[in-house]
Amino acid sequence: MPTEQIYKTKQRQIILDYLAHVHRQHITAAEICEHFRKCKIQISPATVYRHLEKFISDGIVRKYYMDGIPGACFQYIGICEDCESHIHFKCVECGCLICVECEKLDDLRAHFSHEHGFQIDSAKTVFYGKCPDCLKKEGNNDK
Repeated sequence: MPTEQIYKTKQRQIILDYLAHVHRQHITAAEICEHFRKCKIQISPATVYRHLEKFISDGIVRKYYMDGIPGACFQYIGICEDCESHIHFKCVECGCLICVECEKLDDLRAHFSHEHGFQIDSAKTVFYGKCPDCLKKEGNNDK
């Protein structure tokens, strides 16, 4: 039994390390499994799903449902402990996800709440566009 526990811990760490490596991206469980398959790392899809659910309950990973992507997406948030209080920008080119703290966005949330009676769920709010790195690669620095 101790060998089995060590094996699970090793798989957990491999999955967590990969999620931390791609922390700025939303990634599906299928993409995680495909990555491990290509790297010839034997981790079953059931193990990936089980660890993702545990990471979610531990507050290490966020689970999202995004338009145009079948199934759930996951993102490592160890670097973003307060993900529920701000809005996110997602780059349509490279897929990075940027957590945005901005007074203007706070004003926008307040406006929708006071003027329209609508409360924005910041954790699920995503603006799509191009990140500064992708704009720089294009040579388009217009803001």
